Amino acid sequence: MTLWRFSAILQHHDGGKTTPIQPLHMRFLFFTIALFLSLQIQSEAKSPTLIPNQTWRHTLVDGSAFVNDCEICERPTFLLPMRGTFDLTFTGSANRYDFYSFTNIDFVFTDQNGLTNHVTGGGSAKIGGDFAFQEIIQIQITISNNATNEVVSMTNSSKGVFSAWPSVRFDLREETKSFVRVYKIDLRAAPFRELWYSSGINFTSARAVSDSKAISSGDLLSYSGRVIKRDADIVGRMGIQPSIGTSTPIDAINVLSGGEIAFSLSRDIFSETLGPLHHGDLLGSTGRIIRRNQDLMQQFGVDTNIDYGLDAVQMMENGETLFSITTNTISSNLNLTLSRGDILSDQGTIKKTLRELLAPFAPATNSEDAIDVGLDAIYVWPGGEVWFSTEDGFDSALGPISAGDLLSDRGYVVYRNLEIVEKFNPVEDVNNFGLDSIVLISDTTAASTPGRFSSFTYHKNSSQFDLGWVSAGHTFQVEKSSQVDGPYVPASEILLDLFWTDAAAGAPNTKNFYRLLQW
Repeated sequence: MTLWRFSAILQHHDGGKTTPIQPLHMRFLFFTIALFLSLQIQSEAKSPTLIPNQTWRHTLVDGSAFVNDCEICERPTFLLPMRGTFDLTFTGSANRYDFYSFTNIDFVFTDQNGLTNHVTGGGSAKIGGDFAFQEIIQIQITISNNATNEVVSMTNSSKGVFSAWPSVRFDLREETKSFVRVYKIDLRAAPFRELWYSSGINFTSARAVSDSKAISSGDLLSYSGRVIKRDADIVGRMGIQPSIGTSTPIDAINVLSGGEIAFSLSRDIFSETLGPLHHGDLLGSTGRIIRRNQDLMQQFGVDTNIDYGLDAVQMMENGETLFSITTNTISSNLNLTLSRGDILSDQGTIKKTLRELLAPFAPATNSEDAIDVGLDAIYVWPGGEVWFSTEDGFDSALGPISAGDLLSDRGYVVYRNLEIVEKFNPVEDVNNFGLDSIVLISDTTAASTPGRFSSFTYHKNSSQFDLGWVSAGHTFQVEKSSQVDGPYVPASEILLDLFWTDAAAGAPNTKNFYRLLQW
């Protein structure tokens, strides 16, 4: 798999009127294309092959914590949940070790006194060895709040390897500890920039304004607390007449090339342009039927007169479609039962059964009824790890699992459901809002071909600059700089659209340079 990062650099001038910029005739428009990442997955337990100076953004997941401990006294140990991001850059290999640098550490936690603490800094990692595989971590961080500002050096307390790619797990310990205090960090992370999702039920956001307070179960949302796409925008080209006072029932969601959203419906519905649409059909936000349910199920040798539903879906870069169904059935080709929680392939194979997904959690009882909890959302990492949510909750060795919790088939909770929706601050007193779909924006995946900027329009009256592009990427972000060689900083959110307006482009003589990232 190849991940391209491409950039377009432009300086806009305007002679006093609003005119489209013709890119082929602009002397100050340049395109530079650089290979950003070459990725070859070896196996589920091994890291991908890396190239020097390749950087991946990592996000902390459930289990990450800042620990304030005293090992010789009897005061309580404060285990303080921590969230944030950091960049991990591969810098090269030597003497059977791979070397990495930690940069842009940006963590936040609330301490035992109710103060918000910000953790910044960087460090290095040395991974490998001659006889025993080791991870040797050194970081220097600054911990700051309204009252203090402290620099702390840390290293990992155990040099053994705790997790396999893409998960990152380090237990860090303060080197400059005192007799009455030692700081520790339980670091759990994965290489993604944003997590997008849809909930299982409608809710009301206390932090939103005006009509955006109402969140539909069909809206595509971000873990950061923003609405990516409303359900009405997703189905807007499908020729579906909306019912008064209700939204169109969207179920599974996946993002395709060009920012198109693939989705299923939670019930059958009629389209004036496409005819009957069924729960198990895979549809596209451009107004098309991508695959009928019968096409997805054809290779299993099942009755094609039945719609088996579609609860989770992921379309892979190699063209394979992974999905789950809502109705159990018998595959005559496999001579096996296809269950509603199994991950199926449109090539006629079972990629992973629900029992295999749940096995690391050691469900409280192993009966068929106990593990018949369905599957609502999936994300399969390039190396094989599966993140998923179940349709029903269950009891496990980790305690109760909610239907909306995001889980890993390696046996850990990625995020609890209430944390996923937390940034929207729902007003409803509900302990589980469900999780119908997940989309990850990760540096591990991207389109195999670069794109290009295709349109530019400067509006003098509003000092706004419109950019458009053509790309096979799934998601996009515009970066901006006042200098051609940077530094570039994000100017837009991560987008699905193939266009963006810089509302702060400035006066006609302002010099701006833009760079477009794609995943």
